[in-house]
Amino acid sequence: MKRLIPILAIGVLLAAGCATKPPAPEPEPEPVPQPAPVPTVSQSEADGLLAEASALRKKAFDLKLFEVVADDYKAADAKYVEGKTAYDAKDNEKAAPILKDTIAAFKDVLAKGAGILAAENRKRAEEMKALAVEAGAPEMAAERMTQGDEAYASGASLSEAKKDEEALVAFEKARQTYEAAYKKARALAIRSSIEDQDFAQYDAGNFKLADEKLAESDALFASNPEAALDALDEATLRYNLVVQKGWQTYAAERKAPADDAKRRSEEIKAPVAVKEKYAEALAVYNNASSLLAGGNYQEAGPEFERAAALFEEAYAEAEVKREAALAALAEAEARTQESESKALAGDEVLGTAVE
Repeated sequence: MKRLIPILAIGVLLAAGCATKPPAPEPEPEPVPQPAPVPTVSQSEADGLLAEASALRKKAFDLKLFEVVADDYKAADAKYVEGKTAYDAKDNEKAAPILKDTIAAFKDVLAKGAGILAAENRKRAEEMKALAVEAGAPEMAAERMTQGDEAYASGASLSEAKKDEEALVAFEKARQTYEAAYKKARALAIRSSIEDQDFAQYDAGNFKLADEKLAESDALFASNPEAALDALDEATLRYNLVVQKGWQTYAAERKAPADDAKRRSEEIKAPVAVKEKYAEALAVYNNASSLLAGGNYQEAGPEFERAAALFEEAYAEAEVKREAALAALAEAEARTQESESKALAGDEVLGTAVE
C-alpha cells in the first residue's frame, strides 16, 4: 500500500502537467492583395502634353529663336529634355508637371522672341523697299510694290495689336515682295540698256531665255515666291551675259581701227618724228588692251577709240614733218643743182670746163 502512494502521486502530477500544456498556435491568415494605385496622369494626357511641348519647341526652333533669345531657349529646351526623358521611361507622374513647365517656358520664348523678330523683319522690309524705290520699282514693278505695301501695312497693324508671331510673318512677306519688285526693276533696266545698245543681236539665245524667265517669275510669284525670285535671278544673269557679249563685240570692233592707225603711224616713222605724241597714243592703246584681256569690255572699247584718234594725230603730225623734210630736201637738191649749173657755166666762160 505504501508503494502505491508515490505511483499515484506521479500520476496526479502527470495529469496536472497535461492539463496546463499551452495550445498550438493558429496559422496566420493569407495577406489580401491590394489593388494597384490608379495613376493620376493618364497616358493620353501625357501624350497631349508632349505633343504640345514638341510643337512649341519646333516653332521656336524654326524661327531660330535660339539665336534671338539664346538663354531663355536653352532653359526651355533643358526642361523639354527632362520631361521627354521621364515620358520615355513611362513615368507620366513625373513627366506631366515638367512638360507643363516646358510648355509655359516655350510660350514665353515665343512671345519674347517674336517681338524681337517682328521688329527686325520690319526694318528689313523698310530697307528692301528703299532699294526697290532706288531701282525704279514704283514705275517698272508697280504691282509688286503695291503688294509689298499691303503686306507691310498688315504687319504694322498686327504689331500694334501685339500679335507679334503674325506680324513677323507679314513683315517677311513684305520684304520678300519688295525684293521681287527690286529684282524685276533691275532686270528690266538691264533689258532696256540692251535694246538701247542693240546688243541682243550678239547673243539672241540668252536674250530669249532671259525674257522667258522674266515672264515666268510673274506667273510664279503668287504661288511660289521663292521660285519667282530664282527666276528673276536667272533672268538678270542671262541679260548680263548679253550685255557682256555686246560690250565684248563693241570693244573688238573698236580695236581694229586702233590697230590700223597704230600700224600707219609706225610706217610713217611717228615713233621718231613725233615721239611724245606716239608714246601717249601707245599708252592708251596698251591700257585698252589690258582692259580687253581682263574682260572689262565696256571700258576697253572707248579706250581703243581714244587710242585710234591719238594715233591718227601722231600720223598727221608725222606726215607734216615728213612733207616739210621732203620739201626742204627738194629745195636743197634744187639749190645744189642750181649751184652746179652756175659752176658749169663759169667753167665754160673761163674755159676750165672738164671735157
